[in-house]
Amino acid sequence: MKPTASGSCLCGNIKFEYFGQLGPSSYCHCDDCKKVTGSAFLVSIRLHAKDLKIVSENSIKSFSKKSDIGNLIIREFCENCGSPLFTISPHNPDFIWVKAGCFDEFDIIKPIHQSWTDSKVEWANIPKNLKSYEKSRTFLK
Repeated sequence: MKPTASGSCLCGNIKFEYFGQLGPSSYCHCDDCKKVTGSAFLVSIRLHAKDLKIVSENSIKSFSKKSDIGNLIIREFCENCGSPLFTISPHNPDFIWVKAGCFDEFDIIKPIHQSWTDSKVEWANIPKNLKSYEKSRTFLK
């Protein structure tokens, strides 16, 4: 079976394949996501955790922190090159959020909303027609 999507970290030590339906992707402007990316925002896509296969995981490390709304967030990254890869929320165990820049094909990423816009930097130009949330958003099923 051919994967729906695939990707890797910068150095290629961590590779993944996805075999399910792609979930929604979004922008996040929270301060934690800015720190994780070293940029103005993060773009990620929600996937069903059961359909994600880590092909090579020899250098995955994680960092856990409570989010601004109090939920534990686990961020996974490559120990070798530092690429941020996955976000896991024990509050939503069926899903995993994958950073958009890790995918081999970028055209599959089509953000449908943005959150934490009250933390948005003025110089980041995001399409104005996206649904926006000043803080966190209601979890989309």
